[in-house]
Amino acid sequence: MYRLAMGETWLAIATRDIGATGWPNYVDMYRRTAAGWSFAQRLNSPAPSFNGYVRNLVVSDSSIAISLGEWSANDVMVRSRVYTYTLEGELWGEARELVPPFDAPLFGEVMAANAHMLVVGDPTFFSGGTRFAISTFVRENDEWRFASSLGASIPDGYAFGRAMALCGSRLVVSTTGRTSGASPPVQGYVTVYHGGPESWVADGAPIVTIGGPDPTFGSSLACSESTLAIRSTRTKGAYALSFDGDRQVRQYIVTDPEASSGGFEVAVAGGDLFIGDPHGPWLSGAPQNDGAVYVYPGVGEFILIQGFD
Repeated sequence: MYRLAMGETWLAIATRDIGATGWPNYVDMYRRTAAGWSFAQRLNSPAPSFNGYVRNLVVSDSSIAISLGEWSANDVMVRSRVYTYTLEGELWGEARELVPPFDAPLFGEVMAANAHMLVVGDPTFFSGGTRFAISTFVRENDEWRFASSLGASIPDGYAFGRAMALCGSRLVVSTTGRTSGASPPVQGYVTVYHGGPESWVADGAPIVTIGGPDPTFGSSLACSESTLAIRSTRTKGAYALSFDGDRQVRQYIVTDPEASSGGFEVAVAGGDLFIGDPHGPWLSGAPQNDGAVYVYPGVGEFILIQGFD
């Protein structure tokens, strides 16, 4: 197991069998029931001849998108493809390749989805001064139709669209900077868009860190329809805001001083905020690099009512 994605009804777990010839990929699908998660179906690799693995995976109640990435001998990803599945009755149908609207070698490096939209990006794409074109597709008659592309003219040292999230009718996109060699230090930021899928429009000023630059700010995003959480490496924690009211950004820091912050991931579920740290905490006498998950119950509701202390 090395990739997973979860929706309201479905849990998708990607695995690569290194004990079999060709190291085939497959995705196991589990359905949520009153008794818990129940295995429903195994999806074999949509491209058995493609020497890659599942780089990215997103799932909604009626569709799945899988990005297969291929790595070179020196561990550089050289290309990727995106395949989609549609729920047909009780089972998932055959895989269909999603054709990129532009020549993007790493199409599918970043993806986000809901029941009606699929947003796909390539962090290496550059054309006519625009970096990282993000493509939005909409569901029509059980097929994905290309609707629009979104890009940004940004200076060298920045990557537009390092992470994305669909939050109800909003699209949230992060722009990160180099972590070294930049003078002055670059500042990562997060932009909220509305209006899509045919045309996304920036909704107010970008969100940035408080008290100093953080080049990787926003490299992990998570949201619900009402709450957005943003990873902040520099502050060892997350920023959060409500999409209601004044949308004031609140800082929320992991209180454990031993947390490493070297790969934080954030998630929002049921009003709770989760911050995962795969390298910490580092405590005297405890095994190193075991990882930890910090849970802050009721954060979503608390933001809506009061904001953070």
